[in-house]
This record gives sequence, structure tokens and C-alpha cells, in this order.
Amino acid sequence: MQARPLIVTSAIVCLPMYDWPEIRSDTQAFLSLLSESLAERGLEKPSILTCEGEPWDVWRNPMLLLGQTCGLPLIVRLGGQVSLVGTPAYDIEGEAGSYHSVFVVHVAAEAESLEQFKLRRYAYNGLLSQSGFAAFHSTFMNAGRRPGDWDEAICSGSHRESICAVASGRADIAAIDAVSFEIAKRYLPEANEVRVIARSEPTPGQPYVTGKEWAPRRASIAESVDEAIAALPSAKRKALLLSGLTCTRIEDYQVIAERWQKVQDELPSGLREAIEELAN
Repeated sequence: MQARPLIVTSAIVCLPMYDWPEIRSDTQAFLSLLSESLAERGLEKPSILTCEGEPWDVWRNPMLLLGQTCGLPLIVRLGGQVSLVGTPAYDIEGEAGSYHSVFVVHVAAEAESLEQFKLRRYAYNGLLSQSGFAAFHSTFMNAGRRPGDWDEAICSGSHRESICAVASGRADIAAIDAVSFEIAKRYLPEANEVRVIARSEPTPGQPYVTGKEWAPRRASIAESVDEAIAALPSAKRKALLLSGLTCTRIEDYQVIAERWQKVQDELPSGLREAIEELAN
């Protein structure tokens, strides 16, 4: 999907992180309920309800009423530009508001654990992805494997495409956001061609944030999110895997920064330079 910049002067609600085409109607239903709930609390009714747009343009727009970002950009790039509203809880294994990555290999692969896995080619969705890149290297580093040990790193552009890369044999392994993998198992045939051999340590999940303009009203925004989730028909909540909103603090995400620093220190120079160029 071609990203389109958003340059607006009124309220934006943008939730792109799990915008799979197969559940887009469910996402739109949630956005509609959310819009009404925000308006009922005296907040501006969003003029833009979308899952599109260049992510950094959206996240840095002061008129962002509600957006969803990844924990890594939140903690290393967006400080002072957004305020944390809370962390959505999804119907996955683990504590409400937390998530993890699953490490997938081809169903025919011999490895049953990361320790047995022979380093070759890995796929990742993006360089500033907590679940697909940072957690991947942090987990392998805990197993004694350095980021520079790989033969090839393949940027797939999305978790969906990382799964397809492993299923087709273009990559040998990938770390997939647990929520994305649950959606993939429902709708993506290629998910049947991979299997999970490990999970990363959990971190707080993909946070909901608001821009500078709305930061003083973030408590009301959080109430609106809770109300909209509760108002969703059960079938749509199940489709989106949404179960509520968890109260989190920015300090809860510090663990991501600590693990990321250790990864950065070990990255090959080319990857470090590419990361520095992002979002500057």
C-alpha cells in the first residue's frame, strides 16, 4: 500500500498497526464507535478516521487525537511529541496489555529451538519494529548470537510478508508480533507453512497515543476507547482480538529502550546507519 502524507489542521484518529484487509470492516466499525464516544465526551469529532498515511507524519502531527504506534518508536523517537493514552489488551497469551514475538520457521525445518537453529537468512518487517527487529536480535543475543552473524537480512515491509518469506523459503526465520500471528492463522494460507519454535520475552504492547494538542484530555480519550471496545458486537471484538484498554505509564516501556541499546551496540554499521536515517 502506497503511504500518503497527512497534512491537516483538525482531529485525526489513525489506527494502522493491525489493519489487515480481512478485518478492515471490523476496524472501521471500531473507528466509528470511537468517533462517537470521543464526541460525547466533548472532544472534537475526528475529521479523519483512517488506517493509512505515512506513519511518522501521523505520529508527529500535533492534531493526532488517537493513534497507535510501536513501543520502539514511542520510546526512542517520539518522546515529547506524543502522550501515552494506554495499551490495548488483545486476546493472546500473556498479561493484559503485554505482547511478545513468536519465532517462526518453515514447517519442514529441523530446528526445534533457537539453540538448534543454524544462522542464515532472517526476515524482518522494519528496522524500528520492536516485535520484528529489536525483539528478534535481543532474543538471539540472549542465546549467544550476535546481530552481525547472519548471512542475510531481508526487509519484508510487514509481518504478513515476513511470514510469506519464511513459508516460501526466501527466509529461514522471522519474529512475528503475536497479535499479527493470531490474525495470520485465521486468514493467511502461508501461516500453515510455518511453525513456532520460540517466543520472546514480553514487553508492553503497541500503545495508543495522542498528540500535543490533546494531551491534557488523554484520560477522557482513554475512557472513550474503553467505551468503544465495550460497545463493539462480540463477533467484531473477536475479529479484532480486542478485549480492553490497559492503564500503562511511559516508564513501563523503558525495558524496550534498555534492550534496544544492547542490540544497537552490536548491530553491523550498515544497519546502524540506516536506523539513524529513519524518521530524522
